[in-house]
Amino acid sequence: MNQLKFSDLDRSERARIEYPDIEELAESLYKQGFIHPLAINQSGKLIAGGRRSAALDFLYDNPDQYPYGSAEPSMQELLKDGVLQAGDHFTIKLTTSEDHLRELELIENVQRRNFTWQEEVIAIARIHRLKSREAVLAEDTWGQRETGRLLKLSLASVSYAVRLADKLSDNPDSPMWKASGVSDAIQMLATQAFDEANRQLVANAKSRATTLPDIKTIAGSDFFSTFKPTADEGDHVELTKTCDTFYDTAPAGKSSSVSEQDKSEAIYLASQIVKHTDCINFFKYLGKESVDHVVCDPPYGIDMKNLKQANTGQNDIERIAETHDVEDNEGNFKPWLQGCYDILKDKGFCVWWCDIVQFENIKKLAKEVGFKAQSWQLTWVKTSNCMNQRAEYNFTKNTEIAIVLRKGDARLVKAQASSVWSGALTPEDKAKFAKHPFIKPDPLWGWLLDAIALPGSVIADPFSGVGSSTLAMFSRGYQPVCCEISEDHYNQQVSNLSNLITQMSK
Repeated sequence: MNQLKFSDLDRSERARIEYPDIEELAESLYKQGFIHPLAINQSGKLIAGGRRSAALDFLYDNPDQYPYGSAEPSMQELLKDGVLQAGDHFTIKLTTSEDHLRELELIENVQRRNFTWQEEVIAIARIHRLKSREAVLAEDTWGQRETGRLLKLSLASVSYAVRLADKLSDNPDSPMWKASGVSDAIQMLATQAFDEANRQLVANAKSRATTLPDIKTIAGSDFFSTFKPTADEGDHVELTKTCDTFYDTAPAGKSSSVSEQDKSEAIYLASQIVKHTDCINFFKYLGKESVDHVVCDPPYGIDMKNLKQANTGQNDIERIAETHDVEDNEGNFKPWLQGCYDILKDKGFCVWWCDIVQFENIKKLAKEVGFKAQSWQLTWVKTSNCMNQRAEYNFTKNTEIAIVLRKGDARLVKAQASSVWSGALTPEDKAKFAKHPFIKPDPLWGWLLDAIALPGSVIADPFSGVGSSTLAMFSRGYQPVCCEISEDHYNQQVSNLSNLITQMSK
C-alpha cells in the first residue's frame, strides 16, 4: 500500500476524542510536514497519530488560512487531493489482535506525551493491564517494573498511574479530574488516604469503647493484650491515677456540645492509647516486632542547672528534675535502645531526639543492639527563643537534633526528604502542653512522621510526655501506642488526647 486517501483512513474507536492544541500542531504540519508519520495497520486502520490526523482535519476545514500552495512540499499534494503517501505521511504496522493494536496506540501516545496527564495515567494503566493479561495467557509474568521499562518510565510513575487511574475511572466527579498535574493528584490521593484512615481509626476506637468500665480502675492489659495476647496474668500494669477534670468548664453563657457519654468514651479511648508505666514494662507488654516505627524524645543526660526555657518558668524545670534522672540516665540508653529495636518490625525506623553530646554515643550503642544509623542528624531550627542560665557565656541554643535509626531495609516514604525543619511552638502548643519545657511543635512531628510512615502505621512513643507526638500521630491517621512514667504528664496527655478524639468524632 503506497497511497491511501485520507477520507478512507479508519479512525474509529480511538482512545482520544478531543485533542488539545490542535491549531498549534496544524500550523507546525503546514510549515514543516510530518516529523512522525501516522501508523496504520494493513487494513487502513489508524493505530497511532490521532492528534496529527485531527490537525489535518483542521487544515482541510480552514483552506483560506492554510492554502495548499504555500504549504511545505510534502504537504502540498496532501492538502490538494487528500492522498496520504507511504513514508512521508504513514507507515504500516502489522498487528495480530485488537489488543495489540490498542497497545501500540496507547504506547505511542504515552511516549510522545500526546495526552493530558489524566489521559496519560489512564493509558499507562491500560497498557499495564493489557500486558499483564497477555502474560497470564502466555503463562508468563508481567509487573509494573516491566511496564515502566516498556514505556521508559520509573516504577514509581507506573505505580502512581495505576492508583490514580483507578480513582479517576471509579468516580467521574472526582476532584482529581481538576488537579493541575500528577503531583497535585498524588497529594489529593494522600489526603484521601489520611482522611479515611482517620475516620476508620476513630470509628474502630469508639466501637471498642461502647461498654465502659469504671475509668479509674482500667487495667493496662485491656490495651496490651491486642499486641501480646499471651501476656502472663500477673504482669498487668495498673493505672495509678486518672484525671477527673479532662474537659475545661464551658465559658460563661455558653454550653458544651459534648455529651457526657462522648467525654467518657474519649477518656477511655485515650487511656488505652497511652499507658502510665515505665518504658521497660511498655516494651515487655508490646512484645517483639509489634509496631511499625518508634519516635521518641527520651529524658537524656543534660545539665538541668544550666537550662532555662522561655514561656515555661523555672518551677517547671525543677519539677522535671524531681521526676526524671536526666543527668544520670545515660546507663539506661542501651536497654532503652534494645527495647525499641525489639518492638520494631523489620524495615522500621526509630527516630530518637538527643543532643550533639549524646549523638555519637547513641549511634554506637544503637549499632551494638542491631540498628543501622544515619551518620548525620535531623535538625530542628527553632525560630523562637530558647534561653539558658548563663547567657553571658553562651550563644543562644536554637537547634535540636535527632538520630535516625533503621531496622533492616527501612526506606523513607518520601525519598531524599529534607533533614532540616524550621519553625516554632505556636501559642496553641504552649497552652495545650503547659508545664512541659521539652515539647515539639505539631508540624515538626508531622514533617517527621510523613517522611517515615504511611497512614495507618502503628507508631510507638515510649517517652510521650504530655502527648505532643501522640496527638500529631492520631490527628494524621497513624495509630499511636504510647506510655509515660510521670503521673502529671500522663494525666495531661490523656486530657489533651481525649479532647482531640471528641473533636474528631463530631
